[in-house]
Amino acid sequence: MTRRGLSAAAMATTVALTMACGPSATTATDPSGGGGTDTGTDTGTDTDTTGDGGSGTGGNSPSACETMVGEGYAMGDIAGNWSLPDELGQMIELYDMCGKVIFYEEGSMWRPPCNQRLARLAEWQDNELAGIDNIAYAIAAHADVDGNSVEPEEMLAWALEHGFSADHLLIDENREVMDAYFEANPGPKYTQAVTVIIDKNMVIRKVGSTYDTEHEANLELLLELVDE
Repeated sequence: MTRRGLSAAAMATTVALTMACGPSATTATDPSGGGGTDTGTDTGTDTDTTGDGGSGTGGNSPSACETMVGEGYAMGDIAGNWSLPDELGQMIELYDMCGKVIFYEEGSMWRPPCNQRLARLAEWQDNELAGIDNIAYAIAAHADVDGNSVEPEEMLAWALEHGFSADHLLIDENREVMDAYFEANPGPKYTQAVTVIIDKNMVIRKVGSTYDTEHEANLELLLELVDE
């Protein structure tokens, strides 16, 4: 996990998170919700979302994650898989985080509201969420209003500036993942930021739009899901 206070060189060996507030010819998404491309993640037919024989606790086992079939991007769906490059150029899939509660935040590094959300996340990580290791934080960024690409060093500096920890720093350059969530859920279709919370069984429990103000409800949901 990317930790506050590390040098950029040290962080480059540990980063893995997605909070999207980027182009990349290597960016690959699957808006159909059927799973990642050429990964085998979603090619199976076993849709047992408990992952442990039906007890409903503890999240999916590795074998259940490998065979699970995603449904889409709407709340209540088993999450469709996607893949995005991280700041090192490595492709990260959503299902790499299967078995943990997933907090995905995407936004624009140049927008104050996005940065305020990240600062709030840092406060949670220092307080209410401190010591909880079964949440995967994925923070993503996309190109700015002028179409300027997100550079890897900017992602690292972004994490340091706003003090949040991340499992994956991702680039959704053309906003493909963010738009897939917006298109699948009713309500305002702003295109600057999205908050997505997915439970341990890969069910989408929350999709918040650009001006989502349900911050305390999001925190409460995270705390609830880690105990399930």
